[in-house]
Amino acid sequence: MVGGHQGDARRSAELSDDRRHRLQRVEAVRHAAGRDFRRCHQRTAADNQTVRNVFIIGPDKKIKLILIYPMTTGRNFLEILRVIDSMQMTAKHRVATPADWKPGEDVIIAGSVSDDEAKTIYPEGWKAPKPYLRIVPQQK
Repeated sequence: MVGGHQGDARRSAELSDDRRHRLQRVEAVRHAAGRDFRRCHQRTAADNQTVRNVFIIGPDKKIKLILIYPMTTGRNFLEILRVIDSMQMTAKHRVATPADWKPGEDVIIAGSVSDDEAKTIYPEGWKAPKPYLRIVPQQK
């Protein structure tokens, strides 16, 4: 008898051997715990694993960004707006934004832009502390 009731025994006879074995293991855990196994695993607010997601979807209907926050952490709306500003600018002007960039600060010419092409886009030139790092003022 799997669950201690006659109905459980009848049902157990109809179950596959694998399912019967799993039910027996659950019963063993219940017995070892000394109480109903299901009751000791109820979720509470303290151990909740729920998260909040922020999705930014581009005009091409593709997901461009996913931010995941734990339920206990508030979302940073200034960061979300900063990311949107950066994504709009980088799509329009073929630049990249450095870490902690804010609107109005210098940007980096995208690596996909050759030096010859960059000379026509930025005739005033750029700062290049490294050959692959070409810094220019943000375009308006």
